[in-house]
Amino acid sequence: MKLAGLVLGLCVSSLLLGNAWAAGPAKSAATADQLKIDQQLAQRNAEIERLRQGVKEQEAKNRETDQRLQQKDRTVAELQQQLNALKAAPEAAKVRH
Repeated sequence: MKLAGLVLGLCVSSLLLGNAWAAGPAKSAATADQLKIDQQLAQRNAEIERLRQGVKEQEAKNRETDQRLQQKDRTVAELQQQLNALKAAPEAAKVRH
């Protein structure tokens, strides 16, 4: 009876250890997969942040360029007014004479 209990205990222990051993590599594989996923996620998040920063920089450059173009447009309009005034001055001088 004691021998049967011992054999039964060994069988149960063997089954439990076998299942634990079998689950060990699976758990390790799952952990490795999770680490790989976490690394990929971190890389993608870094890429997203880099792209966002690039967009911000480009938007700032676009605003600066827009401001410069608006200033040039104002300068052209002012010069056009001066040119028109100069063209009109000889006409006005001709009318006086």
